[in-house]
Amino acid sequence: MKLLRACNQMSAQGITHLTAYSDSCGGKNRNIKMMAMWLYITQSTAIEVVDHKFMLSDHSFLPNDIYFGLIERAKLKMTEIYVPEVVQHY
Repeated sequence: MKLLRACNQMSAQGITHLTAYSDSCGGKNRNIKMMAMWLYITQSTAIEVVDHKFMLSDHSFLPNDIYFGLIERAKLKMTEIYVPEVVQHY
């Protein structure tokens, strides 16, 4: 639901083309539920195009992946998490 909420916010800001990146996990990202969600988003918001890109299997390590582990450990000690404002690129 967080993804749907974010898409609704982007749609309200006038964004019509969305590019999403994810790993090739069939259980999470390459299934009928994700496809149905993208279809719902394109039919119910101003977002007209969703370009969902998948990383290659066994090659999905990104340079910033180390930071995700650091954040996961740090959030166990925190009660609040602050998120920077989304920056739009045109």
